[in-house]
Amino acid sequence: MERLYILFYQMSNLENYRWQTALLTHIIGLSINL
Repeated sequence: MERLYILFYQMSNLENYRWQTALLTHIIGLSINL
């Protein structure tokens, strides 16, 4: 049970990281366009 929770936590961290990376890429792209 605990292992499942850890796995879920890692997955949610990965999702967060992916979202932040996409946002950062988007902001950098906008800066370059300006």
